Amino acid sequence: MRRHLAVLFLATLVLVTGCIDIERPIPVETVTIGAILPRTGALSSQGEAASAALEIAKDDANAFLIAAGSNRRVALSIKDDGSDAAGALEALRELDDAGVHYVIGPFTTDALDRCAAYADRVGQVLLSPASTGPELAEDDVAFRLLPGAVQSAEAMAALLEHDAREMVVVLADSRGGTDAWVDALASAFVDRGGAVTERVRYDDEAIAQGNFRDALANLSVSVAEAIADVGTSGVAVQLVSFDEGVRILRQAADDPVLTSVAWYGIDGMALSGELLEDANAVAVARQVNFTAVAFAPSTSERYDEIVPDIREALGRLPESQAIAAYDALWLTVLTLRESSDVDDTAFFAMALPEVAPFYNGVSGVIRLDENGDRTEGGFGLYVVGNAEEDPGWIMRARYSENVLTPISPDAAENGDDGE
Repeated sequence: MRRHLAVLFLATLVLVTGCIDIERPIPVETVTIGAILPRTGALSSQGEAASAALEIAKDDANAFLIAAGSNRRVALSIKDDGSDAAGALEALRELDDAGVHYVIGPFTTDALDRCAAYADRVGQVLLSPASTGPELAEDDVAFRLLPGAVQSAEAMAALLEHDAREMVVVLADSRGGTDAWVDALASAFVDRGGAVTERVRYDDEAIAQGNFRDALANLSVSVAEAIADVGTSGVAVQLVSFDEGVRILRQAADDPVLTSVAWYGIDGMALSGELLEDANAVAVARQVNFTAVAFAPSTSERYDEIVPDIREALGRLPESQAIAAYDALWLTVLTLRESSDVDDTAFFAMALPEVAPFYNGVSGVIRLDENGDRTEGGFGLYVVGNAEEDPGWIMRARYSENVLTPISPDAAENGDDGE
């Protein structure tokens, strides 16, 4: 009876005087953001870097939300697709089953193409930090945060011209996922007066077994023919590969024809941690002056603040895809702040292109075209450094706004390359 009287007294006091204010804590709302990363397989180096970047992005975003007084928090659910398009689709289905609407990934254009229809059907939104293929430039639920393959190929063509190469022999896998990039390179290089030969292929069995001897024998024949036409200094090998390129370089070491010409690579190998861990591959890369192209954000206060953290967690400089993944998570968080309903993916897809230009990205200003693809950005052309104990990657040239700017070796070694 006394307890009931006490409760009645307190209730009356609150009603009459308003002196007692019983605050109820606002429940925390956790939004899970998915990620489909190639933690294993041919793109494992990129997947490793992106995973480290996303964990840092998650912590930074949650610190921001707390400071802003928001009751929202973000969690990560990372799935490994094994660097395989079918694996990416299976990972996307698992995330859908778990109620995850927003997904960072997948990486390759083939995987993104495989996943886009499913995501559209079930109401998921994809933000790829790596896909660049022009064949996927269409209006769908996928946003792509790296500039397109055509721009990357133009950067490589500019470097080939600068290096006085006249004929390029291409070595690529037989799956065809990189054919659009090679086509763009051929077009850009021919416009600059060069020539690209028929591409030499290696198949899935070679990748699975790690044995590229047959493809390298065919490549050697093509390179010898090109040397006969234009001379050794005019010939280049364009290696269009991912982490399997490390084994290709190592196995090319015994061929004097292949090691007599310069080699070039794509973003699948640029800044590769796997290559740096293989002393034999490093030696060959130096011998052939292996130069790989990748998206390269300009240095900024934001870049200088975040990239060292990712580098420390990773133990090396992260690939550009990892930096784009960091920005992808932040764009997801900031776009969701514009909506009271985190399940409204249609609103999210409409709002993201409007939010993106106002986000101070680590990769720079992000502007998306009508298809959700990034419209601009510079590229770096990277070589393996000469330091014996810790070789690292060094930018030897930058390509931006259709201009190639070589970087002196001394400046690059001292870190004046924007990296």
